[in-house]
Amino acid sequence: MTKKVTKAGSISRRRLLTTASAGAALAVSPFRINLLQAEEAPIKIGFPVPLTGPYGAEAQDQVRAAQLAVAQFNDAGGLNGRKAELVVRDDKLNPGEAATRTWSWSRRRR
Repeated sequence: MTKKVTKAGSISRRRLLTTASAGAALAVSPFRINLLQAEEAPIKIGFPVPLTGPYGAEAQDQVRAAQLAVAQFNDAGGLNGRKAELVVRDDKLNPGEAATRTWSWSRRRR
């Protein structure tokens, strides 16, 4: 068999097909997808509850239930690999306080 001499800088058909198939395999690799998803920030869930005041005990139960729900969500894989994070704020059973804290917190996180 004779070896074909090619011009400098040209690429053989075999080399082109090998490179293209390796690139396609990498593009559809699940490892690449998981790495991209791992870089995404967690989904933050705001949870304003009256931790202080007459309903503080009930609010603690609500926080524990929300933490359990978020843990189950994360254990199930989250949303397309993104995990959730529960952000609990004390609204002191005051609608104005809840609105102010929620709004200012969301503005700082952007």
